[in-house]
Amino acid sequence: MSLPVPPGHRAAGAVRCAELGRRATLPGGRHGGTAGGDGLPGSTALRQSAAMRFALVTLGSTGDLYPFLAIGRALHEQGHEVFLLSQAPHGRDAVRAGLQFIPVADAQAHERTLSHPKLWHPVDGLGVLWRHLCLPAAQPTWEALRRLSQGLPPGQPLRVLASPLAVGARLARDTLPIRLWTGYLAPAALRTLDDPMFLGPWRVPTWVPLRWRRTAWQALDRWKLEPMARGPLSALATQVGAQPLEGSVFGDWIHSPDGGLALYDAAFAALPRRLHGALSAPPWLERLHQVGFPNFEWASPDAGASPKASEAHPWVLFGGSAGTHGVDQALCLARELIAHSGKPCVMLEPGRDRPTCDSQSQITRLPLQALPPLLRRAHAFVHHGGIGSCAQGLTAGVPQILMPRAYDQFENAAAIQRMGMGWAMPRPIQRASPARQAAWIAARSNIACAAPMSSGYSVPGQPNAAVVEALRCLTAD
Repeated sequence: MSLPVPPGHRAAGAVRCAELGRRATLPGGRHGGTAGGDGLPGSTALRQSAAMRFALVTLGSTGDLYPFLAIGRALHEQGHEVFLLSQAPHGRDAVRAGLQFIPVADAQAHERTLSHPKLWHPVDGLGVLWRHLCLPAAQPTWEALRRLSQGLPPGQPLRVLASPLAVGARLARDTLPIRLWTGYLAPAALRTLDDPMFLGPWRVPTWVPLRWRRTAWQALDRWKLEPMARGPLSALATQVGAQPLEGSVFGDWIHSPDGGLALYDAAFAALPRRLHGALSAPPWLERLHQVGFPNFEWASPDAGASPKASEAHPWVLFGGSAGTHGVDQALCLARELIAHSGKPCVMLEPGRDRPTCDSQSQITRLPLQALPPLLRRAHAFVHHGGIGSCAQGLTAGVPQILMPRAYDQFENAAAIQRMGMGWAMPRPIQRASPARQAAWIAARSNIACAAPMSSGYSVPGQPNAAVVEALRCLTAD
């Protein structure tokens, strides 16, 4: 994952409901409170309608946000009442998608996490994310869900879809009348014992026996994850009246007993046959559904014209919505790729306000924007291995060159290479000069463009098959 700064969303402070937009008209003609302020829906708001109330909870990047927006927008289009809980800078996107927004982490926490020097460390990055974003958002998330769960008709609990690191939602499941699904955006969120198995950046060799694989997960818990998480979470659990945490925090507890949705395609990574910990129990496995990539887009990919640079089949470089790879580093790589291949480069840059095109250098620098028009005619897609970028590349059928640095990116990159859809750059090459990186990429740039995956895009009024299946699971009795 990679923390985002959506274009134009750098304003300090929490995104307040009154600033975001509108009062929601609830079933029966009643008006609920503004999204995220003090006035959450009243106790009789939904009693006259079969519409359900949903809360979607996610923390992190636009790669973490957009799958939830795709599902939330489709639920809203069906007439349900949908709230999104996330970092304040995501508020405008939530309202634009038709959702009501409740900030559970303010802009200062967002920026503090984003600017931390170890955010992209392959081992220490999770600790940064946990201390500066996930843990501070836990109690505000629980409190928001407590209020949203009140006043609903009998037999119609608040339905919640939350990412695994949104631990406030998991605490709410143990203390409030809600139904919780855990939303898994990438295979790294599930503790597999199958091959390939990753522990952070390290791939466990295929010859390692099953008992050693279990021991590896236990060692990771004992020496890294439990000391980091159990104390603060146990204190929060006591504060909100939850039972003591059972089992491993990350291996057992964060996964909702109600079930989960794997929001990625089976062709990318099938659900594991063998899972570690409580996830291996048959009752839980029966509640885990793989639905596919939601592939959120604001409009039909055919609605906009591709930039002129795409007519020349350029390299498309994207370092992530928060710049997993720095702009200066990407610019050096772009120059070297042009020197090695003679093909132009298009760079997508977070924070850039307007496009620039230098015909002499053959580099076009663009603000963050929809990827499908760019990828449709790209020579290859060079990116960090975030799950959203992987899904976009697969759906467009474009060859991918992946430069993973942290989180799920290593496992995602390995999946793309295993599919024959691209190459994962080895870590020694990533540490080398841009010239050496460009030479390595150019030597592999003759990847045949595969047929696009059939998952398609979710656009207003037309959710793709993955979103339709997710809605079927979430709205079932």
